[in-house]
Amino acid sequence: MWKIWARFPSAASLVVYAGTGWLQPLIVDYLRINDALPKVESDWPVLLPMLCNTLGMASLFFLHHPVCRTLSQQKKMSFRWSELPEGSHTRLVILTIIDFASGAVLMIGQLRISSNLFVVLYSSCTCWTALLSRFTLGKRLATMQWVGIFCVCAGLAGDALVSMALTEPGVSERGEVGASSFGMYAVLAGSLLHSLMFCMCESLLTASIPASVVCSTMGSGESIILALYHVYLLGPGSSSRFEAAGRSDCYLLLTYALLVVVCALHAAAFFSILGSMGATSSGVLKGLQV
Repeated sequence: MWKIWARFPSAASLVVYAGTGWLQPLIVDYLRINDALPKVESDWPVLLPMLCNTLGMASLFFLHHPVCRTLSQQKKMSFRWSELPEGSHTRLVILTIIDFASGAVLMIGQLRISSNLFVVLYSSCTCWTALLSRFTLGKRLATMQWVGIFCVCAGLAGDALVSMALTEPGVSERGEVGASSFGMYAVLAGSLLHSLMFCMCESLLTASIPASVVCSTMGSGESIILALYHVYLLGPGSSSRFEAAGRSDCYLLLTYALLVVVCALHAAAFFSILGSMGATSSGVLKGLQV
């Protein structure tokens, strides 16, 4: 697979990006429907799927030739923090905070709506990214580009209306998740924050910072925060309980491991596309997940 990625980085990234973006919410739905998320007597949500996502991002630090070379767009994978342009450290911290906030809001929303509706609403990044690129990066899009973005957004809105019409509201005793107004608003808000992260990432990557460094740094920081959060939420003395619906612990552990791998591939493809095509085009490609 790595040989294919190295030879055809753009095509391979598009395929991996679309496939993993479609697979991620399905795995989360599977875990939720099978009661594979710990139950807690608290208003604080369990965000283990988000932890899998950040661990996948952090794992890009361990990728070697040829993937890292492809991601970073550089001949050598040597990198020193001292070589960062002035102000990049602060921007990277802010970027991590924004990505963490968007991930948390998106996951809270995703846990309240069906996977098909989530994918459609999450694809609103197409519109948000185009608007934010205009006002934050100063990019001017051609008229036909705006027409294309409008057509994509109109199609996604139609899919969202169909998904809402076919999905019963509420949550059944089996754990099947229906449409929730709060969940929908949360996904839209998280998509807006995620689009802002797109634009900030592009400005950092144009400052000659390897994409793998940006991704793994963000993932590492967010993983530490989420790990401490779950130690507090699920650790000794908490009222958490784990009730899997007829599934062995080993089977569920493998499912979580699969989610980490899928998230790692998605992050690798995303940063590869972002580094070569820019924020607006990356946002438009969210439509590939539908």
